[in-house]
Amino acid sequence: MLYQPYRPRRIIQVDALYSLHYFNFRHGYFFPGERHDFWELVYADMGGATLEDDGVELPLRPGQCCLHAPNAFHTIRANLAPQANLFVISFASDSPALHALCRQMLSLNTECVRIIRRILQEAHVFCGPILDVSTQACLTPAPDAPYGSGQIIACNLELLLILLLRLASGDPEAPLKRAPITDEQDMQSIIVAAESFMRSHLDGSMHMEDICKIIGVSPTTLKRLFRQCLDAGVMEHYQSLRLKEACRHLRTGRVNVSQVAYELGYSSLPAFSRQFRRVLGVTPREYTLLVNDSVGDRRENSQPSG
Repeated sequence: MLYQPYRPRRIIQVDALYSLHYFNFRHGYFFPGERHDFWELVYADMGGATLEDDGVELPLRPGQCCLHAPNAFHTIRANLAPQANLFVISFASDSPALHALCRQMLSLNTECVRIIRRILQEAHVFCGPILDVSTQACLTPAPDAPYGSGQIIACNLELLLILLLRLASGDPEAPLKRAPITDEQDMQSIIVAAESFMRSHLDGSMHMEDICKIIGVSPTTLKRLFRQCLDAGVMEHYQSLRLKEACRHLRTGRVNVSQVAYELGYSSLPAFSRQFRRVLGVTPREYTLLVNDSVGDRRENSQPSG
């Protein structure tokens, strides 16, 4: 039998990587903008921001991405949420198909998000764990970078861009079914993202539907992962984080119990005291006295004798 080769058409080809970031911007941050002769992909992992592309404002919501074409002047304004966690990767490509993605707000499905997480995972070992250095001018491989890390990042980026083109085409068969979350890395990344969102909303303003929308999973899945990984319910863990923050405030001695209850969004001082005692076994005032007594004892013991 005479075999004939099939040569796939290279729809997308990434020729070079310029930068790779994961930023955590607080509300009010503004990047005044730049232009460069390569592509830049921005994905909102959490929160949101307003992008500008050659004068066109583009609200970027959680789970969405936007592609800036070469030489397009673009800015970032973190004004849609208390914080904005953005994945940014810039690259060179001569693939004309990419122009179909420019200035589109594309909502990523589960498979696309997993590819982004795979890129980030590889980036941490390729060029180091710190990805929020805005002055990064060159992707320099770490001395102990795993074999082929750079190519793994480029190949995953090509796959991501092809899937985004499918989503942009409106092909009804393009959206992929939600992949089961069974990989340990996926589970941990979801837990970390969920907890990060919780910590930014310790004022009691977070609800289950908020965190599910931000993280991109169903309530059933999120509950299962928290039980499996933390042996706690989602809102139970959230309340635990709020009480830990309350303890931190009370230990400083700079605020009173009423101020702590107000800052953490409790409906009333009695409600705060009831939950505090139910979980920790003492009231906030009793906790404050215990902490102060402990600090006083340590100070006395540290004083020189005689």
